Amino acid sequence: MKRFLKGLAAGRSFALITVALSLALCGFLVIGRAGTACAQQRGLNAETSEKVDAILLLDTSGSMLLNDPQRLRDEGARLFIQFLKPGDSLAIVDFSETASVVRPLTPYEPSQAESVGTLISGLKTEGQYTDLLVAIEKAREVIETQGRADAKPVIVLLSDGKMDPNPTLGSVAQRTQTLLEQVLPDLRTRSRRVYTLAFSPDADKELLQQIAASTDAIQWFSPSVNDVHQSFAELFLAVKRPQVIPLGAKGFTVDENVSEATFYINRATEREVQIQNPRGQIFTAKNYPSNVKWFNSQRFEVITIEKPEIGAWQVSGVTKEEGFATILTNLRLITDWGAAIEAGREVVLQARLYESEKPVSLPEMTGLIRYAYQITPTDRVAEPIVRDILGDEGTSGDSIANDGIFAHAIQIDEPGEYELRIIAKAPTFERQLQIPFRVRPPFVVLSAHAGTATSPSESAGHAVDSHGKADHGDSSHGDPAPASHGTHGDSHGDAHGATDGHAESASEPGAALPEEGGLVSGDPTTTFLIQLNDEAKRLKNVEVQLSATDDQRRLIKIPIEPVGVKVGEYQASAALLPADGRYELKATVSGEGKGRAAVREASRPLMFKRVTVGGQAHTVVVVSEDAPKPEEEEGFPVLGLVLLIVILTASGVAALVMAKRGQGETKVEAKTTPVSEELLARIKELEERKDLTEVDVNAPEFEETSQPAA
Repeated sequence: MKRFLKGLAAGRSFALITVALSLALCGFLVIGRAGTACAQQRGLNAETSEKVDAILLLDTSGSMLLNDPQRLRDEGARLFIQFLKPGDSLAIVDFSETASVVRPLTPYEPSQAESVGTLISGLKTEGQYTDLLVAIEKAREVIETQGRADAKPVIVLLSDGKMDPNPTLGSVAQRTQTLLEQVLPDLRTRSRRVYTLAFSPDADKELLQQIAASTDAIQWFSPSVNDVHQSFAELFLAVKRPQVIPLGAKGFTVDENVSEATFYINRATEREVQIQNPRGQIFTAKNYPSNVKWFNSQRFEVITIEKPEIGAWQVSGVTKEEGFATILTNLRLITDWGAAIEAGREVVLQARLYESEKPVSLPEMTGLIRYAYQITPTDRVAEPIVRDILGDEGTSGDSIANDGIFAHAIQIDEPGEYELRIIAKAPTFERQLQIPFRVRPPFVVLSAHAGTATSPSESAGHAVDSHGKADHGDSSHGDPAPASHGTHGDSHGDAHGATDGHAESASEPGAALPEEGGLVSGDPTTTFLIQLNDEAKRLKNVEVQLSATDDQRRLIKIPIEPVGVKVGEYQASAALLPADGRYELKATVSGEGKGRAAVREASRPLMFKRVTVGGQAHTVVVVSEDAPKPEEEEGFPVLGLVLLIVILTASGVAALVMAKRGQGETKVEAKTTPVSEELLARIKELEERKDLTEVDVNAPEFEETSQPAA
């Protein structure tokens, strides 16, 4: 106690306190900065539940007799049922003029496959009308009254027709408007997705596409009912996201973590399918052991093997791209890739391995596992549009190095349907995901076009209010007009690009100007076109604005006006820019969505250079103000903290000097510990393993996965 009091009198305790405080502040600073970095990368956790509550909505209108006389659609529904596992629930609803529940949402067991198949085959197709609204409303009712909180709700709508309700219930336009503007937004708010399967040329492919897009789901279209079962197989991949093994001539390997394997084989030929286990035993549909279940159909086969033997398996009678195998395993590859992304926006693809519910993040494992991905269009015949390696080095979209999450930034500009394939490959095992997804059109698109727009806004006196909201004098900013049957916008074309047929009116711009090096050049006759997608058009109290920022960072608000009578399209002339020069233009749209929720979206910036040829630049008076400075990332006051630490440390040193003078010298010897040879060898081994992650995505080990499965 006396030494403590003496040290305190000499300033030692003050020194210790100041040094400790300095260290604490340093730690706080480091933790704070690390926390900011962590906030930049999404967490990637395994789903707590893989259970689904599936509701099949089956069209039983009379047109089914013409488009599917052999009832091949029943086989597709049976295929989907084959993929369900214990823990899943299934409901079946048939609909035509009305909708009725023929099987309530109850737990499904594989032993029920035959009885459920008989139930589906027994549905009569004799309805006079096709009312898609009553079908989806019935599905919503089933989910809300019978659904489980710990299961993923999945609604599957199968139809070959158009919206054709009983006239006593309302017109086609009225029923369609209620569906698009009330029922579907409510389902989306509650994360209820409606997947649609359309077949035959008679199906309203555009409306079924809108139904799926409005709930962030996916739509499949089969011109012939012969291919409906393939759509159901792809639906299973989208909903359940199983671990997938492609079927090919080289076979595949079952590791010790696999508890069950299910094979889906598309029967494109009459060849007999055979499966050979690691011991050389051959199984067929006529001869298989008790741990194997074999479902045989006209179009496909599904084979499930419980507790498959570890080792190399072979499948014969199958050519490439005719099927896939899924496995149940406690070693899983997971991703948070969504069912829909927006065209033109950069999205980070993330993936990692989980063992049961724990992430695999050991450096020894990370160095041996290689991650790759590819994206392929599925709505047209095309090669993969992108194929690359996922990394964990803190680059190319990966924000935090060596955290076990492998990532890569991706941007897709063309709306449409795609398939993502991710593979994690190690010397002793392989895991793969195949995920169908949709690229939806941007919320708002801004483009530049050649030609003068003949509009009053080109005059120098056109005004805009202080909020930048143009006075359009029409009702297109309010509620949209009721949708009419046969005119539903296709989300593949809506608000995409700038040349989708805007030439029928003299007030509309011409061809889109080319972009060179990210810069579009034009003269004062150039027209800027703003296009809203279907979702933006349905907003209430819509405000659309166009602004430009010049080289001096001045913000210029440009007045806009509607394009003729079109809803959701606006234009402005480049003559409204104050002078020739470079500008960054951006269109924004704001309004109220479902439940009066505020919505605000912006277009991708348009870099534009105005050049006047053969005369002086035309200038007009516009509302202008300084552009806001780029938002700086909120962080800690680093400079202030550093200065504070320096001051406190200096005070501590001064106090230590005082203490030394009061007590005499105190010698402190620091012990040094030599680095062991074992530790140095371990570090070298880890560095050698790290080099294994540098893999060319076109290397032979990835060649087997370069082709999309069925």
